[in-house]
This record gives sequence, C-alpha cells and structure tokens, in this order.
Amino acid sequence: MATRDNNISEYRPGVLRREQLKLLVEKDIISGYPEPPEKIGLSSIDLHLGNQIWVMHGGIKGNRDESYGEILKSNKYVDNSNELSDGFDLEPGQTYVVELQEKYKIDKELHLYGLATGKSTIGRLDVLTRLIADHSDFYDELPCPQICKDQNLKGKVINLYVEITPITFKIRIKKGIKLNQLRFFSGSASLSLLSNHHYRYYGALLKGMRNKSVQPEQFDYLSVDITHTNICSNEKASAYKAINNVKYVIDLSAPKGKYNPKDFWKPISFDEDGNTIRIEQNDFYIIRSKERLCLPGDIAVYGQA
Repeated sequence: MATRDNNISEYRPGVLRREQLKLLVEKDIISGYPEPPEKIGLSSIDLHLGNQIWVMHGGIKGNRDESYGEILKSNKYVDNSNELSDGFDLEPGQTYVVELQEKYKIDKELHLYGLATGKSTIGRLDVLTRLIADHSDFYDELPCPQICKDQNLKGKVINLYVEITPITFKIRIKKGIKLNQLRFFSGSASLSLLSNHHYRYYGALLKGMRNKSVQPEQFDYLSVDITHTNICSNEKASAYKAINNVKYVIDLSAPKGKYNPKDFWKPISFDEDGNTIRIEQNDFYIIRSKERLCLPGDIAVYGQA
C-alpha cells in the first residue's frame, strides 16, 4: 500500500488506505461523500446513489472528449429519466444509469488512478454495475493522468455515474444506496499487480482443502468445490441456484433478515455418478471455491475473473 500521509503528491506506488482516502475527502478531491469519514473502508470508498436515474436503451460507454451528461441528453440512448425519491424498481434485463453523489476533482499535483468494482453483496444478487466517469474511455476507471493532461482537465470536477443491469431479480433502489466502490492507486494500477514470484513474500496467501497451503506457482486460478456441505440449518448442498421469483421485489435498503433465502435460492446437489453439476443456460449459480484467501492485515487485493 502507499505510505506517507502528510503529502498526497509524495505517495509511493500502491493502493491508498483508509487514512489516505480520508485525506482525499478532506481536501475535496473527492466531494459529496455523504457519510462521516470514519465510514470509509480500509482500502476503498463506497459510492452513493444520487437522485437522478435514466432508463437506457442499452449500455453506453463514455469517452474522453465529452462529459457523460452530454450523452445522457440524447434520446438516441435514453428512454426517459426519473427521480429515485423514496424508491425505484429496476426490471431484469433493463439497463439504467444513476448519477452518484460523489465527484472527483482532478489535481495537477497528483498521479492518481481510480478503479471501481461492484460490491460483493450486489454481485451475489446477479446485478451488474459499472462506474462511468466524465472523460474516461473505459468502464470502471477514472480518467487517467495522461488523459487529464491531453484534455487539459487539471482542476476539473468529474461527474460520476453507475450503470446498473439486474439480470435475475427485480430490485428496488433509492438515493444513498451503495452498489459499487472505488479504489485509488498512487501511480498506475499495473505497478500494484502481484505476479507469482511476489507471493512468497507474504506467507501462505491461499489455502486449499484440509487447510493445506497452496504453492505460489499454483495461484493462477481458483477451483470449485461441488461436494456436499452443511451450509445452513444442517441443509446439505453442493451449490445454490437462483429462483426467478417474479412476485418479489428485492429492496436493497431493507433491513437484514427481511427476506427468506429459500424464496430466492434452491439448493442443488452434484451427480454422484459423474461428480458434476449441470449448469443451465441463463441461470445464475453460487458455487464455493476449494481454496480460501488468508491475507495479512496490510495487504489489499481483489481477484479478476
């Protein structure tokens, strides 16, 4: 992770941690964050939905030459717009764009890269989320320092949006909900990539079956475990398959425990003759891995599909 909290421009390459992210908020490099700075995560900052939502004809990526707000003015891409107010229902298979409360101010002294990921709780509901930023050529990325220089964006405030596509479930959102998160890197994110020969410096990062350490040269993938396991209430299952229950709308702001998992998930078992699970087209499954991540407290990682 990056160090030296007193001067952002002197951070060494790495992922910014909580105290450094708090400094970005205090200096208005990230503005509009609606919660106390203490709510910022250990290595990422949650992004909060604003009040404006657009119903899209499909996913539309931004580009470096214009703000995304200009794209949203076109009837070519947008069906209609609404306010979230107290809630708005999102239909499976339909794409939406929602403005975010946070904004990003480009500082000429800094060489920060921002990469976003969906929150794991949202991914488990089969909801696709992608960050869109003004003047960025890519989903899930803030405009990089070179683009900022080429486009003369120094000092410009960048608006942020999230593109949302539910796949399996109908969901309800409202202003303030957090669907994705943003990590900041000092220097290019590529400088923070770990290759296999780096892993040996961090101990046993990955453990396999029977708690056995996995060797660094075997870190290229995670494998799935489809054996029967007691997952909850002494119910044995190999995996879970989503039930497309159209009579329910999942309110993402609902308190924990409001919904019965059995209304949305069906336990499935492997075929003992072939030791396999049959995966049906267009269905959504959750399958556990054989391996477990065991991370030191000073390491922040995320896995790529």
